[in-house]
Amino acid sequence: MNRLIPFLKTSNEYPRFYWKARGSTKAYVGFGQKETSPFIFKAQSFHENSCDGVWSGFPNEWQFSPEHILTADWVESSHTPVLPACIGRKDSPTFEKWWHMVTDAMKKIEQKEFQKIVLARQTTLTFESPLDPLELLKGLMSFGNQASLFMVQLDPQTSFLGASPEKLFTRNNRLISTEALAGTIKNGENWSPKEFEEVEVVRHFLQNQLNSYCTDLRWAPTEERPYGHIKHLYQKFDGTLKSNISDKMLIAQLHPTPALGGFPRDFTINYLKAVEPFHRGWYGAPIGMVSEKETDLAIAIRSMLVRGNELHLFSGAGIVKGSDPIKEWEELDRKISHVLKWAEG
Repeated sequence: MNRLIPFLKTSNEYPRFYWKARGSTKAYVGFGQKETSPFIFKAQSFHENSCDGVWSGFPNEWQFSPEHILTADWVESSHTPVLPACIGRKDSPTFEKWWHMVTDAMKKIEQKEFQKIVLARQTTLTFESPLDPLELLKGLMSFGNQASLFMVQLDPQTSFLGASPEKLFTRNNRLISTEALAGTIKNGENWSPKEFEEVEVVRHFLQNQLNSYCTDLRWAPTEERPYGHIKHLYQKFDGTLKSNISDKMLIAQLHPTPALGGFPRDFTINYLKAVEPFHRGWYGAPIGMVSEKETDLAIAIRSMLVRGNELHLFSGAGIVKGSDPIKEWEELDRKISHVLKWAEG
């Protein structure tokens, strides 16, 4: 980190990026745009019409070939960002609206219209002066062993960054690895049937979506995965891709999984478009590095959007039979609690 972030500051060229895949010992930064490069950084929107509102100016699909790039060994660090004074918070939806959304979703689950849906919230913090995204990025470094770290800075006022514990897939030549990651509890709490149902829905989805794409799909037993002061349920999948399957086909087949959208997929995505009072933009969508030999795509959760002196935080909760609106709202706060602590100073 000591070399990479100063390297980004050596130029006023945009866009800029930072990338460190979960499990990798290497981190990358780059800036400037050129037509072709063996290294391509990719991002896209949650769905084709989600880059409105605070996401204005973000493309639905984005591929970035940096003109200047530097890589270095990644070293874990701990840094509390120094931020301007926070002068306001706004949640969209409000808790009252959230209660009605969760209640309506559970009615539809009882009526078997869908099995699971992930409802999300946008929390907007307003500060006295513009934010430095590199200061926020340094604060995320402590998650780097458990997450993929990313930042896209489109211009001096606009950045998207996060520390995601979840991958869409990794590919090394024809070998593919993906995962079911769902269910959230605090450290010290015990798992309930609700969390196991969440990850089970994702497991079935991945099996169904990948069976026709792989010659030897395999999956491991469910285990715990830590992320700061919370933990998730995790199940790994491995396989060998058939020769005609491309990254583009895989993304279309897997995104969004029930861990970010719901099940069945098409019905729940249309439902989210109708009920969520904000645009998801790049939140919850694939982001990462692509190349002919290797591709590593995270899912852009635990993420935030910087627009000048506003910081938009995004968090979601899986709604299944037995969900409680109050507990799900508390889960949304837990997922952004590290940033809320930074804002409190």
